[in-house]
Amino acid sequence: MNRMNPHTLASALAGALGAFLFLPGCIPSMLGEARAEFARDHGGCEATVVLERADLLPAGDGPTLTHSGQRAYEITGCGHHDLATCDTPGYEGSTLMPGACTTTPMCHGPGCMTDYATAAQDTFVKEHSCPSDRVTSAPISPVVPALPTPPPDVAADPARMAVWTQTNQAAIAGLEAASKDLHFLKVDGCGAQTVYACHDAQPAAPRCSAAAGATSTTAGVAANPTVR
Repeated sequence: MNRMNPHTLASALAGALGAFLFLPGCIPSMLGEARAEFARDHGGCEATVVLERADLLPAGDGPTLTHSGQRAYEITGCGHHDLATCDTPGYEGSTLMPGACTTTPMCHGPGCMTDYATAAQDTFVKEHSCPSDRVTSAPISPVVPALPTPPPDVAADPARMAVWTQTNQAAIAGLEAASKDLHFLKVDGCGAQTVYACHDAQPAAPRCSAAAGATSTTAGVAANPTVR
């Protein structure tokens, strides 16, 4: 009689349990993490009203994890009004990835939903613990992640190059198309510099993150993003 290695058995059981817990349609609540993130962003403020808002989930901006999904919560408290978007726990291959939430202020005034400069500066203030009066920003040309290039031997052979181009054209087109939907800003302050890519998150303020392909620096060293 063949006996399964205990480690193999444990791994198989963990995978089966994970698949059961994170079946599509069984997305776990992230209410507690959304409240905690709101408190972290607002000096320990306790949320007074939390409403789940599935209608405000960003289209096409979901996580890449399998057996996973997103939750959105509208949160108010201490004079703040935010949208918390949460990636729920899920498996990436055989690795269980924890859930996480990010908060963005809900928009009320005119122009808020396209105020990319303020969104980028607010993100920089949090990431670098830099007072807002020391932070400046400026729009820059789109930052495009390095496109794939063929090996020299492939580039030298027209027939092989044709195959390589056909194989990679979707990836190249995807990288270029993604950059066109983003707004890029360079933000400086407190001896640091970061290039941010910002996207619309209506009805909340734009959401910004460090741009792929750009170099964030500290101590006044110049950034060197690849721009187009």
